[in-house]
Amino acid sequence: MRSERGPGILWLGAAIVFGFASITVEPASAGAPLRGPEMLVGHGYEYQAIAVVKAMLELANVGKDDVVYDVYCGDGRVLWTAVKDFGAKRGVGMDSDPVCIRESKEDAARFNVADRTTFLEGELLDADLRPASVVVCYILPQWNLALRPNLFRDLKPGSRVVSHAFDMGDWKPDESIRHKNARNNTAYLWIIPAPVGGTWEWTGPAKDREAKWTLALEQEFQSVRGTLTVPGGPPVPIADAKLKGRDFGFSATLPVDGQPVKITFSGTANGDTIRGTQEWSGGPNPGKQEWTAARKAADLTGVWRIEAKPPQGEPFGGTLEIARKDWRLAATYTANRDRKPVPIDAFYVWGSSIRFDLLGEKEAGPVLKGTFTGDGGAGTVRAKAGDPPCPWAARRVR
Repeated sequence: MRSERGPGILWLGAAIVFGFASITVEPASAGAPLRGPEMLVGHGYEYQAIAVVKAMLELANVGKDDVVYDVYCGDGRVLWTAVKDFGAKRGVGMDSDPVCIRESKEDAARFNVADRTTFLEGELLDADLRPASVVVCYILPQWNLALRPNLFRDLKPGSRVVSHAFDMGDWKPDESIRHKNARNNTAYLWIIPAPVGGTWEWTGPAKDREAKWTLALEQEFQSVRGTLTVPGGPPVPIADAKLKGRDFGFSATLPVDGQPVKITFSGTANGDTIRGTQEWSGGPNPGKQEWTAARKAADLTGVWRIEAKPPQGEPFGGTLEIARKDWRLAATYTANRDRKPVPIDAFYVWGSSIRFDLLGEKEAGPVLKGTFTGDGGAGTVRAKAGDPPCPWAARRVR
């Protein structure tokens, strides 16, 4: 685990003004080297027990089709274990310390896996993680949070992220295990969710005819909420929403001929299509039927004017500019108060749903989340930790 040395980055090393107050981000303290049982501490690295490494790879269900990345790989033991003992297709490690890179290559040769491992010298946040199907982390919490937007930016839905000891803030793990040899006795697993935020439509029964059904979804990490609307009826909140990788399901209870009918939907999300089944419990169409939903196209690129009205105080807001950069969307925010554009590193896009953290995940400043539809958008913003969220609205200005 990297302790003395970390990614060379300050999230936003200047004052940020969102219309609330001026906020300055200070660099995190590196702290003292970590020490304890079963570890050799040298050049800022804490070695993991092989038993813990194997438990993490089992938790991530590593197999022959996987490309495993280890960020800040130390001596490379995660990768040669993944390739040698779990049959992974390839292992890729990165570290800013040339001593670690040399040790990793030597050990990979010693275990006869040099042809299936690659070790790169460089900084964590500069890495292109797109080839990975599994990412392994044993880094301090602030670097987990710094890495978090890149995981969503680079990894395909269904990719796994496993971390020894430290979590990912308010991105809740899909699973966790206890291990007596692990720091904090814990390892965590996350599965990159499919981006399902937005408006979905399909043709379904409505009284005595077929009509267009509408599902409006808001997403944050793997958490999904929304409403289902049938022509002639009001939007009904969905329940039991579950999103694990590409697998998505929910239920809704609709009034049919004066009686409540529960419909359970399950399917696989692939881009702008969800295919699966819907099961009716009663009503005119009991039993299972095929279900295919298509997402309405939404272009997030452009300039959006955001306004919020807190319960007390003056309205506030700013301008969000979203542009395509290489394979990803990047954003810049300009507050109304000071008119100074601020690049947003902690920017997430889940279909038509977005989130950005103006303080780079430190959970002490503005966090805005919501969903765009057409040329408008809406959601909530939290001014600072502990404050209740208040609604915001957006409109496209160009």
